[in-house]
Formats: sequence, C-alpha cells, structure tokens
Amino acid sequence: MTRLLVIRGPVLTGGRRLDEALVHVADGRIASVSRQSPSGGASPYRLSAGHLLAPGFVDIHIHGRAGAQATDGHDAIRAMARSLALSGVTAFLPTAATASLEALAEFASGVAAVRREQEARPESAALQAMVLGANLEGPALDPRHHGAHDPELLTEPARVLHAWRVAPDRWREVRIMTVAPELAGGLALVRHLAESGVVVSIGHSGATFDEAMAAYAAGATSTTHLFNAMSGFAHRKPGLAAAAFSHHSAAVEFIADGVHVDRALWPLIWRILGARLVAVSDGISGGGPAGGAHRLGGRTVRVRDGRAELEDGTIAGSTITLAEAVANLCAAGMPVAKAVAAATTTPARLLRRRDIGRIGRGARADLVVLDRAGVVQRVMLGGSWLDA
Repeated sequence: MTRLLVIRGPVLTGGRRLDEALVHVADGRIASVSRQSPSGGASPYRLSAGHLLAPGFVDIHIHGRAGAQATDGHDAIRAMARSLALSGVTAFLPTAATASLEALAEFASGVAAVRREQEARPESAALQAMVLGANLEGPALDPRHHGAHDPELLTEPARVLHAWRVAPDRWREVRIMTVAPELAGGLALVRHLAESGVVVSIGHSGATFDEAMAAYAAGATSTTHLFNAMSGFAHRKPGLAAAAFSHHSAAVEFIADGVHVDRALWPLIWRILGARLVAVSDGISGGGPAGGAHRLGGRTVRVRDGRAELEDGTIAGSTITLAEAVANLCAAGMPVAKAVAAATTTPARLLRRRDIGRIGRGARADLVVLDRAGVVQRVMLGGSWLDA
C-alpha cells in the first residue's frame, strides 16, 4: 500500500531556496516537488512559520558519537546510526583513524555487514542513519603531520597499494581514504584508489603547492579538514591549504566547531570555496552527552568544555554533530541555504550519490525541518517522522 505524505512550505536544496513548494513523499521516496496542490489523497502538512525543509545531513567524516567508536564493531556503528539520526544526520561514513592494515580491513568488513543489514532489513533500520560505506583516515600519512593519529601505526603508500592489489575484495567497502601524496609512492596510490572508484582526500600532509596540485591531477577529489595537519598558506611557501583554495573543483572538508579554525576566517573560507565546501563533524565518541575520557583509534582523548585533546594538547577530533556545524555556520553569517548545501548536496555529489543530499524526484525521503538559524526541529527518515 502506497504511503503518501505532502509537505508544504519553504524548501532548501542544492544551495537555493524555494519559497513555497509542495514535496510529495511516497513509500519513503520523494515522488515530486511542485507548486501545485495535490489532487486527492493526503492533505499537506504545513511547516510552522519560520521553518524550512531541507535534505537530511550527510556526514562523510565521523569517528564516533555518544560513547560509541566506529572501530569498536557492529554494535557501536548501530549506536552511532541511532544517535545521529535523532540529531538530523541521516547518512554517514563511519571513519577509522590510522591503524594496522589488518585492523582497517576488518573495520571495512564490519561496516559492510551493518550496511548490508540495513539494506536487507529496512524495518530494523527505521531509526538509524544510513551507513554509506567506510572512510579510512590513513594510514599513508606524513609523520610530520600525524595530528592525533598514532605515528607508530603510519604506513608508507607502497604497502597500502600492495595490500589493495593483493586482496581488492577486502577494501570494496571503502568510499574515502586520506593520503599524503608527497610521500614516496603517494601519487601511485592516489591513481590506483581513484581508478578503483575511491574518493581520495589529501590530508595529514606536508605537500608543497605543486605536489598537492599534482595529486589533484592524479585523481584526488577531496581535502581532509582544511588547515589542520597540513602545510598552509604562507605567501612565499604555499602548501596544501593554498592548493585547496586554488583548485577549480576539489572538495574541501571544514570542521565548523570554532576549535579547529578560528571563526574570524570562516567567511573568507566559504566565500572562496563556495559549492566546494564540505561540512564535516570529525566527531569522536566523546561527542554528545558523553564527556570525560574517550578513545580515537587506540589513543586516549580527554573532552573538556567541548574540546577534545590528547594528553599533550593536540586537538583530537570534535565533539559536535554535523547538525551543530550547520547551525554554527549560520550563526557566523553564512546563508542558511549555502550552509545546508555544504552538509547535504556537496558531500552527496562527492560520493556520487543521487539518492541522498537533495530534495528531488527519486531521492530518499530523509529530511530535516530547520528554523531560521539552521537548528534542527524535526527529522524524517525514510518517509516517517522520527517523533511521530
């Protein structure tokens, strides 16, 4: 039996606002978006004054949430999926910090198992954000820019490339991998991953401007957490950050928590990057109501006053959700339609997914209702309101 729902009100999608639209939802998908009244069937649900309808948020870089770490197995990923859905994140990539190649392959296998379970038993995933695949932040990273990653576990690109060539099936679940392309064999790894359909993100890297641009030319299409653990913007020695700003199409991750990048720079960042900006949480298990001591990979992280650090003071991920990042961007003056696009349309496009991150015919009916400040008021998952 077809379940029909019609939502009337302002709609944000693709970086623009439709002031008055009718979104028709049937059997968990967007059937149409129009300005005409529905002919028979369901009566429209009208958004409250000042509220906006947007696609559900897509977090492509998140290590944990509310006490659960993605690398702790199936139950942890399911717990993340439930917590994220309630916050407005309706699809995500569980992300692993640097670990041994064997551990990363096992992580990818676990992510695949949860994703297959969601696909085979949609009723069990009714309250869960959709798992899109795995994100590997490492292990082919620059030891000088390891950030919160354990430097003892870093691996040269040639070893990673060999592992992929010897057993490609073990890595099929990987959608994104962060690579430092200036390392010996780095460009060869970038090319192989890109040819295999993996999104290569340049990060944890001391690449010069030219080395970074060479990596983009070799197939890298993204950049991991702008300004953090990378060569910067020095006017006589430009590095990866300068290349990320200069490139014509590469996506650029940004953590809008006020810790990773000073808020004074935010307007400059979104004005230069435009539709290439990808809002990510880089969230850890200490995000949400869980404070105190947590882990990122195998390292201890302390969360104090919303700031996650290693014992030496190194920033170790964030404590915000992607929904909070969007609200932070709006509070800083970014137009709400653009902030929403950075958390929906742009990451979905990077992953080459047409079924998420947009409000259009055929897309999943994963939606959020926002107020004017970009704060989530209500969440729809697969055509059903989570608070119904």
